[in-house]
Amino acid sequence: MQEVKLDSKDIALLFLLEKDARIPLTHLAKKIGLSKQAVRYKIERLKELGVIERFITQLDITRLGYTNYEVWLQLTTASEEEKKEFIGHLVSHVNTRWVAECGGKWDIAIAVLARNIAHFDRIFNDELMKGNWEKVGHFDNTVVVSLYNYNKQFLEKSSLKRDVVLFGGEKDIVQFDALDLKILEKISQDARIPTIRIAASVEASPLTVKNRLAKLKKNGTITRFKTLINPSKLGREGNEILFSLHNMGPEEEKTLRMYCENNPNTTFFIKSVGRWNYDVALEVNGQEELQRELTNLRNLLRDHIKEYEIVSTPKIHKFDYLPGDLLRTIR
Repeated sequence: MQEVKLDSKDIALLFLLEKDARIPLTHLAKKIGLSKQAVRYKIERLKELGVIERFITQLDITRLGYTNYEVWLQLTTASEEEKKEFIGHLVSHVNTRWVAECGGKWDIAIAVLARNIAHFDRIFNDELMKGNWEKVGHFDNTVVVSLYNYNKQFLEKSSLKRDVVLFGGEKDIVQFDALDLKILEKISQDARIPTIRIAASVEASPLTVKNRLAKLKKNGTITRFKTLINPSKLGREGNEILFSLHNMGPEEEKTLRMYCENNPNTTFFIKSVGRWNYDVALEVNGQEELQRELTNLRNLLRDHIKEYEIVSTPKIHKFDYLPGDLLRTIR
């Protein structure tokens, strides 16, 4: 995929939007030194070029009463057309949070949002995989304990501390009413939708919507309004390094997590239960940089590595933090 040439204003705009997708045009204009109209034009141009894929609302699914289950699938007999149809099937399910096309040993990776292990079993075996097992030769699955998401520091070299968003862990479930869920539904896949449009759609006043959004941020349900940026358009490649590590106590885990936090190429750090108990997601400028990252991690973890795998994620087909079955309660 051809890299898009960006000027310094484009990069500054992407950096700000990735930190907060709902930042008003007037604030963006002031921060990067352009008119409001020029900023609007740049955003639309970046969307048309495929640099900006969309604006989403990141939710802490733990607050919703859900757990994130990840599955790595290796296909066998599927043709390209069958693979395409299978991916479409996975994307269409209301409880898949993430669907990625992979390179390496694995062909497809998915994240499923479920209330418990029995719920996951029903979604995965009875709904996602029913009639599709003949396409799959092997699979691994993990249960995500905690997930740290980092903003793209490489966009703007800075000494400022990186934004870190944590999902998971042990947290209380938040109680929602129908209006909360309607607002979340509207904003989940369009984080820049104006408050007045949300209000009209959910039949509430703009002030009510504004207050509800503030409440959902305060109680930790909404963690960030995020801009999804296509790394390939910036000349970068998405990869994940799956680790099976042993003898990882709290201090060792903190050392690894802080390494990831201070590395501008890291986008996610995930702790899981399963064969792959740690996952480091990176966006790098080619294979040479990826190998340097791997060497650094292997040196850091030399006393803990049992095995590891590199998985490229060249195409993301779905990214959605709102479990669709939760919305059925307001239908």
